[in-house]
Amino acid sequence: MMMTFAGGITGFLWSLMMIVGMTLPILLVIWALSAVGERTISRKISAPTPLEVLKARLAKGEITMDDFQRLKEQLT
Repeated sequence: MMMTFAGGITGFLWSLMMIVGMTLPILLVIWALSAVGERTISRKISAPTPLEVLKARLAKGEITMDDFQRLKEQLT
């Protein structure tokens, strides 16, 4: 008696569908987690506030304390 591959092309297609069915949810979870991670990172990295810029300029010596006080009052 001659033995053949069980199912022929149909068996192959079922195997392929099982592999896709198992990996697709895993890939979707990985994609969702990476998208959420990128969003939270972009929120943490933001432009400095004007007051922070003033403090940095004062620390560098670019402006005097009088200039700092005057500009700070204009900001608030």
